[in-house]
Amino acid sequence: MIRLAIAEDHQALIDGLELLLKYEEDISIVGAVNDGEALLDLVRLNSPMW
Repeated sequence: MIRLAIAEDHQALIDGLELLLKYEEDISIVGAVNDGEALLDLVRLNSPMW
């Protein structure tokens, strides 16, 4: 299972990526954020890589 964190400053792009990937059986989106600091917090809390 791939655990994915999305970081992008344009919410429309985040929404599109989430919509595109939400039906993939081997990909799990652990969260989506709009800035780098929030991404670091998300990665620390959710360990998207493993």
